[in-house]
Amino acid sequence: MSSQGLGIDFFKGKMSSGWGALINKFLTKDEFTLTDPTIKQYREETWYTPKTESLVRPIISPLQGEMEKLIKINEELNFAKEFNKQLVGFSLLNSIHQILFKVKSENNIVFISDFNEVISKIVINEPAPFIYEKIGARYKNYLIDEFQDTSSLQWTNLVPLVYDSLSEGNKNLIVGDAKQAIYRWRNGDVHQFVNLPKVEGEFTYLDEINAVFNYSATRKVLENNYRSASAIVQFNNWLFEALAVGENEQIQKIYKDSSQNVIKKQTGFVNAKIIGKDIESPAEIVCQNVLQYVKQAKSDGFSDGDIALLVRSKSDGMTIAAFLKEQGYPVVSSDSIVLGSSKDVSFLVSFLQAFGDDKNEHAAIKCLDYLKEDPSLTKEYDNWRIPDRKNDYLH
Repeated sequence: MSSQGLGIDFFKGKMSSGWGALINKFLTKDEFTLTDPTIKQYREETWYTPKTESLVRPIISPLQGEMEKLIKINEELNFAKEFNKQLVGFSLLNSIHQILFKVKSENNIVFISDFNEVISKIVINEPAPFIYEKIGARYKNYLIDEFQDTSSLQWTNLVPLVYDSLSEGNKNLIVGDAKQAIYRWRNGDVHQFVNLPKVEGEFTYLDEINAVFNYSATRKVLENNYRSASAIVQFNNWLFEALAVGENEQIQKIYKDSSQNVIKKQTGFVNAKIIGKDIESPAEIVCQNVLQYVKQAKSDGFSDGDIALLVRSKSDGMTIAAFLKEQGYPVVSSDSIVLGSSKDVSFLVSFLQAFGDDKNEHAAIKCLDYLKEDPSLTKEYDNWRIPDRKNDYLH
């Protein structure tokens, strides 16, 4: 760089960010890490400042081939780093898979989850009549709901049947919402939905399938929202429009045409509050915020049964539910309606176990743990914890 008369100030971001910071880190610490923003700047040729473009471009242009190699090496390095982090997990899963395969083979077992893969190997190159012959029935019309959560194997198994139906001029209906795709963990592939009517796969007659699908397809977007209050619809419209603006083509397809018309006359209310991960005791802050929202809803005339809390995980729900109970609010949750989660029921079960078996120390200590909430019994609980006295309670 020095021999060519180039300095850090020639590059975007100078020493604080972008390529300027990247090159400076390489020169001073011998570290070179390409990030998505820096690669984007390189692709768009905006990694140097506009004022220095005429000086930098003639020097940099001959190095583009080397830069592409460097980007590829960086991608492979990042992949290797991530793979190394998960290596133990992958090894464990592989061992479990091998054991499971052995157990299934020895016991002649086939899981329901295995059927889609087995069927796809059979039907992918077979015509629909062959399939109908095997299942002993024939269908003219198909309705596939929640299509955004359909796995690639499931769709592979359905394509020959839908293709056959369309070829005979029959109507078929595929319903879904790409924004609601939640089954990726079960191999749900939302891209199959956003790419319709195009079909991908290893079908021997793929061109014929795509020709029929393209000819028959009519795309209809439901523009009216009859369910949600106006504030919710307007908030969603704003959010989805913002998400649709970006570089990722698939994301654009998912969120385009998401705007809906307000039909319901109810106004509604939306309030978004972001709590940073670096804040100390975020759970406590979340609970306090929830408490304020509940109080506000109650003051607005809503009853306890009108208020619902949705959480990301079960542990979050348990934390918030316990907090609200401490504040005197009745909470009904998946845990609260299970008998085993009731302290009173657990006490009765433990009491009966201790009564029926005087050597069941575990049941006895659970009984005393429950009773110690009564101040008058705290001393009895403390005595139990003294080893040479606990036998008095068992005999």
